[in-house]
Formats: sequence, C-alpha cells, structure tokens
Amino acid sequence: MNVWLLQVSSGTSRYTLEYKGKSRSLTLYSITSYPCPPTPSPSRPHADNVVRAGLTPKLRDVPTLISMLTYTSAPADAQLLVTSAFDSGSSSSSSKTELFDPPIEEFSVLRTALSREGEKEVHRPIEGPSIMIITEGAGKITQAQSQEGSAAPLEVKRGDVVFVAADVGVEFEADEEGFVLFRAFVEV
Repeated sequence: MNVWLLQVSSGTSRYTLEYKGKSRSLTLYSITSYPCPPTPSPSRPHADNVVRAGLTPKLRDVPTLISMLTYTSAPADAQLLVTSAFDSGSSSSSSKTELFDPPIEEFSVLRTALSREGEKEVHRPIEGPSIMIITEGAGKITQAQSQEGSAAPLEVKRGDVVFVAADVGVEFEADEEGFVLFRAFVEV
C-alpha cells in the first residue's frame, strides 16, 4: 500500500494500570494511513551523520565537533530567523503560510495559520517528505485537487502529527476554532 498521508494521533482511550500498588496511566496511539499513487523513490544508502560530543559510550569525535563550531557573537535580534512568504503554487495573493528557512540544508519549516471557519490554504507538492504538527484548533487536510486518486479529507485537531509523502500537494481547511500547523520539510 502506498501512503500519501500518515496520521499519528493520541487515542481517546486511557487505561489506568495497577502495578505493585501504584497507578500507571497508558494512552493508546492509533495510526491511520491513506492511499496515494506510487512515486519513484531514489535508492541510496543512509549515512550516520551524527557528531557525538559526550554522554554516550560511542566514539566522541572532538576534533570534528570543534571544527564545526563558530565562536562569533552577535546581538540577540541578529540571531532571529526572518520569515518569508511561502510560494504555495496557488493563485491566491494572500498566503497564510510563512516560511522559516534556516541557513542549513537539512530542513525548513512552514507555519500555516487559518483564523476562521472555512478558510483554506493550499501547499504545492514539495519534492521531499514532510511532517506536520497541529498546534492550535482543528480542521481538514486533503490531497490537492491536481493530484490523481485523491483520498477523503483527514480530520485533525491540536496535538495530531501527520506525515506527507514527497510530491504531494495538500489543502488545509479550518473549522470553527481556526487552525495552526507547522510543517517541517526537506526539498530533495
């Protein structure tokens, strides 16, 4: 089965367990998958790109760590990441999505804020995978209409996490509470 969206959300079932006279709480998690058309994926090896500095029994590569650090100081406001408008690929001139693009290649983050019921925003297909977390409100996420084999809308709420496969456009629609989500992605 191919997946275009994968929702990981906390279940509503909470169980209390008794163990040696102490209560413990257990929350069940559910995973819901939605079908998508197949896309080619590159076959390449994965590398361990972690430089360890301590607190681990594994190799600590101190010379590499030191060579990676910068010791330049600047005022706090110079350290803030400036946002820019995200090119969503939509004809709408009033984008509700901000792009946080740090000076690194690993990832960027989008913040989408919809403030009223029925308000919508579309994200163009992104060349790499992405993961979203809903931080406020609730709404629906739908595969963009230009995609083949569109699936039913995925209803999400605060605290839900959603994975979006590469090259899939998505549309967001707020319910009565509004809707705020952050989407971390990488363009491959």
